[in-house]
Amino acid sequence: MTYRVFYHLCKSIVTTTIWLTTACIYAQTRHLEKLEIGNALFRQGNYQEAITAYSEAIELDTNLVQAYNNRGNAYFRLNQFINALSDYDKVIARTPKDADAYLNRGNVYAIIGDNWRAIRDYNTAIKLNSNHEEAYYNRGLTYFALKNYVKAKEDMMQCVKLNANNAEAHNYLGICLYFEGNTKEALAHIDRAIDLAPQYAEAYYHRATVYFEEGLLPQALEAINKAVQLAPNIAEYKALKGEIEKIK
Repeated sequence: MTYRVFYHLCKSIVTTTIWLTTACIYAQTRHLEKLEIGNALFRQGNYQEAITAYSEAIELDTNLVQAYNNRGNAYFRLNQFINALSDYDKVIARTPKDADAYLNRGNVYAIIGDNWRAIRDYNTAIKLNSNHEEAYYNRGLTYFALKNYVKAKEDMMQCVKLNANNAEAHNYLGICLYFEGNTKEALAHIDRAIDLAPQYAEAYYHRATVYFEEGLLPQALEAINKAVQLAPNIAEYKALKGEIEKIK
């Protein structure tokens, strides 16, 4: 399962009155320069250096929300989740109506296994923005991990309602529907996921799972072979392939 994270890498614009001296302008914009340096490093994948630049920006302006947010994103990319949480806490403290900040913090909680805190933050994100596709999707993933397939299905349905081209949501909606016994509709959504993302290994795995459980072994084998081809190191996929081949 892949959680989506909102990355807010903004370009800040500062206006100054004509009478400001060059030195004064520089003093007032240094924190923004550091922020932009951090953003450029982040885009290049240099997350540790980006953290250094964001930290320097924060030293110059302790209320620079973008720097806390983007530093949190860099920590997230480096799997430094406690540091990411700390930065997202600071963003929320300063902008308590920012739905994306709750999404990001919820993602950290989900990754570290604190599912109920994750759901609480996703709930807040959705309360602040009822059309927040990523919050519905990530909350659905969390419910799925908790085996609450009814809630997961509801969130994935909302995702595809907001974005009919969300392949991942179609995939998870499909497997949730199958767990409810709705095989035909389940396959329709999984097939839709594959149509939208032909290299999406997990969708082929879910297709293989449905076919296997329905006793359609040739179709199951074809689907799992494709999943293994696309993601050869996933133990789950190889295990299902072995089960299918054993029976076939």
